[in-house]
Amino acid sequence: MDGLIIATRPPPRTTTNGTAAAAPAQEEFLTIATTTTTATTTAGPTRSDNPSAAPPVTQQSSLSEILDQLRSPSPTYDTVVRCFRCLDLSLDHDILRPSPHSSQITKVLLERTLPDFWAVLKRERGALARCLGSPTGLGGITARLKALIPPARNEEAAGASGARQNLGDLLDLLQVVLGRADFVHSVWELSIVKETEMKRDILWKEFATLVGGGRLLSVAAEAETTLGRLTPQERWVGTGKLYALWLGRGIAEACLGFDPDEADDAAAWKAMSVLLTASFRLGYSDSVVDGLVHKLITPQDDSAVRLRKLVVLLPVHDKRTFILSLLRVISTRHLQSDAFEDGDETWWKHDEAKVAGAAALLEKIVLHDDDYRSLVLEWLTSSSGGGIGEPIALRRAIMAVLAHEGLAFRGLFEKLLQQFADKLWIKHTPIMRQEVSVQILLLCAGIARQNSPSLLARLARSLNYLSGVSNHIASSSHRSRFLGMIVGEAFSALVDKDAKMKMSFETEDMLGSDAKWWKSIPYIEDKIGDIKDLISAPKSVVKKRKPVVAATSTTVSSSGIQVVDEQEDEEEEEEEDDEFTPYALPDSDTEDAPDEDATTIDRNKPSPPVYIRQLLSYLLSPDNYDKQLLALQHASALIRRKSGPGNTSKEVISHLSQLAAAFAGLDDRYDIPTFDELRRDALVALILAAPEKMGPWTARSFYTGDYGLAQRAMLLSTLGLAARELAGFTSAPPPTTPHLPAHISSVWGSTSDPITSLSSTLANTYLTPLAARAADSLSGPRILKVRTFSSRLAVQSRTPVPTTRPILQAFPYLLLPLTGGWSIAARDYAGAQPHADPALLVHLLNTLSVLVHAAGPAAPALADMCREVLQLLAGIRGSAAAAAAAAGEGRVREAVLLGVLTVLEVNLAGGRGARGVAEEFGGVLGEWRGFAERWVDGDGDAEERTRALAAGVLVRIGEVEEGWRRVLFAGSGVDEGF
Repeated sequence: MDGLIIATRPPPRTTTNGTAAAAPAQEEFLTIATTTTTATTTAGPTRSDNPSAAPPVTQQSSLSEILDQLRSPSPTYDTVVRCFRCLDLSLDHDILRPSPHSSQITKVLLERTLPDFWAVLKRERGALARCLGSPTGLGGITARLKALIPPARNEEAAGASGARQNLGDLLDLLQVVLGRADFVHSVWELSIVKETEMKRDILWKEFATLVGGGRLLSVAAEAETTLGRLTPQERWVGTGKLYALWLGRGIAEACLGFDPDEADDAAAWKAMSVLLTASFRLGYSDSVVDGLVHKLITPQDDSAVRLRKLVVLLPVHDKRTFILSLLRVISTRHLQSDAFEDGDETWWKHDEAKVAGAAALLEKIVLHDDDYRSLVLEWLTSSSGGGIGEPIALRRAIMAVLAHEGLAFRGLFEKLLQQFADKLWIKHTPIMRQEVSVQILLLCAGIARQNSPSLLARLARSLNYLSGVSNHIASSSHRSRFLGMIVGEAFSALVDKDAKMKMSFETEDMLGSDAKWWKSIPYIEDKIGDIKDLISAPKSVVKKRKPVVAATSTTVSSSGIQVVDEQEDEEEEEEEDDEFTPYALPDSDTEDAPDEDATTIDRNKPSPPVYIRQLLSYLLSPDNYDKQLLALQHASALIRRKSGPGNTSKEVISHLSQLAAAFAGLDDRYDIPTFDELRRDALVALILAAPEKMGPWTARSFYTGDYGLAQRAMLLSTLGLAARELAGFTSAPPPTTPHLPAHISSVWGSTSDPITSLSSTLANTYLTPLAARAADSLSGPRILKVRTFSSRLAVQSRTPVPTTRPILQAFPYLLLPLTGGWSIAARDYAGAQPHADPALLVHLLNTLSVLVHAAGPAAPALADMCREVLQLLAGIRGSAAAAAAAAGEGRVREAVLLGVLTVLEVNLAGGRGARGVAEEFGGVLGEWRGFAERWVDGDGDAEERTRALAAGVLVRIGEVEEGWRRVLFAGSGVDEGF
């Protein structure tokens, strides 16, 4: 059996005066080592009394006597229960404190008592868990798990089944030990606080490393992987996100037992900050902070004081982790609703209470600590901060807090204006980050209008403001020009009193609803409210429409029985019956099979969903197969019907995020046929219903959601398919590879993703004309070729009828969140983001190509969107070869080249043609020419498809250089020399 070797120090030396000599705390701490032997099982326990030479256990028994009872050859059930109760109730034993006897009892409980008695223990499991709820107990459980994993993993070895059974019992015991709400507090009060200061620090640091540093979680996760993971409701100790959530709640529960103003609790607060610091190393800082804030922040006035007392003790680098996680948690939990409606100038009042509550929580932390104040100011002005992809409500809450810091607010306002005027910032910063910066700048202008009009008047006449507006208007980016005009008109409306002096551009963009929303930002009046507003903020109420009952000609009696009037005579019926050929009786229903008992048949099966809330309830019933199947089969049609033209119901919009999260996280636990296609169609229908909301949500879920690689790839596929449908493409092209027969494909066939098929089709579409042109150049002069002429009517019949494509308005909401999210992920993960997996990276690049192709040359601000795509491709261009080599193929290179070729093809098909490409992208075409030439010339082991795509890029760049060389060199900043 696996064992624990307890290594202890010799007893302390005594001095001449009879007192113990001072020894380091390390000598009193127990080191637990493991040895692995063959796992065996013992016979099950019996409840019959077995007389023993040892006296029965009582509350007056010592730890040595209890240890002897547990070590006896065959302790009875009653003896073990008495030992548990004696250890649990008697405070004199101090089994929770580290000592030689407590370590030996822990060893016996885990190696002998647990395998023999766990199956029959019911109410006594809590007593056993409390006996092990200490650093010594957790260390013993961790060591025991490590010892049992190797024999349990080798299923062919002798005793493997017993080891797996013991491993499962040990995980269940660990969940019971950690399952108490006051576990962290009890460990501190019963195991740590009674020790000396030096020993207390060592013990708590070891406990924080074990519980918060990831040692316990990693071993539990490995054990669950060995046994096969259960659902989170059954066992959560090996799931990182749920474990981090439990740890955050445990720290909060412990803090509720300490007084923030009591000097005696200073050591406890410091200990909790050490545990919180260690918990950030788990990699789930958002979950830790979520559990901490959700449990610690209550409607009571001192709840935020406790949180501030805890987090001000963190080191500076951990303060950064905490404040960034706190901002994300506040945004995700409370500020995700979009309250803007067209024509509503007071849109910000719909969530005013939530913003005020969030500002009250941030005020308790930011305004009372210089480090947090500096971190928030840095976050607002950094190139990857500001909350890209988060709603404006988060920035409103932060600015409502900083409005009370005069000097900090003034410095922030001036730095934002300086950033706004920087030409390099305008040219190289992603559009989504520029939009966030402009929102913060407009919020600062609104605060200055209320608190310091002189400051606003001075900055509105400053060089940075005037240069910023001019530089934005002179930018080649359409969205940058729009933002410059917004700032110009907004500042002028706040400062210039004379209507004739106010700046007004009167362009089509500045008269739309989007511009009105931007220009209403300075008039927001947010205040710092109460934390109660954040906790108990009212939710939006959705009015339910009553179903309309159609009138029928059949009368219904009071008893519910239908009464039908018969008008025909029996003779006429007999005559009519002779005119018709009788049909055979229908087959009996499968539910009415004669060999089944009619009383056991379930005839209350659910009906197909007809309301969105009913659909959502079906999705949230994972244990009901019928509801899951009906929800998947009818989701796409129901969502399209509820959000189609002429339907004024807001039922889909009000449940949009809930439906999207339910479909994205849905598991195929019942092996439903075409499960992936049905789920993808439902998400596509949601994107079509509200692309301006679902586009950012899908991108945010792809980058930050708790999903696997297959689910992330599915989210990208929904974006690509939705974009094609918005562009008017009815269906995806058929796959280029032949299919196996149905009965063979179900076993051996590989599922082809639609984005992969679309990318192959796009490559063939671009390369086929180039190949045809090359063949024509080798077949003789064009004057000798025969060309058939078509009539004017035939040409008109083949010309597509121009229609209004919704993709033109939805294109920025689908593309920009993907490109902006990549830059944020690259910064957060220092280039090692999980999204850089070769398969997922290829899927992302192909999705961007599909989006650009779907938008077409008529898309507004096409040059801006394509510039964002080229920046993303340039960022991974250097690592494309390494990533492809790691994957064993050139898929990443192909995807990069396809993206560049798509950008060139779409822009060359536009109204400005090659000249527009030379003017917009002249500075980067030379870099892409060098990249393509390397693979055309045969560098490395490039495949034929990679060479063809590189050749296509070179041909298109050559067309631009041939006719517009002077414009191209002027755009790249190089003297042509002519």
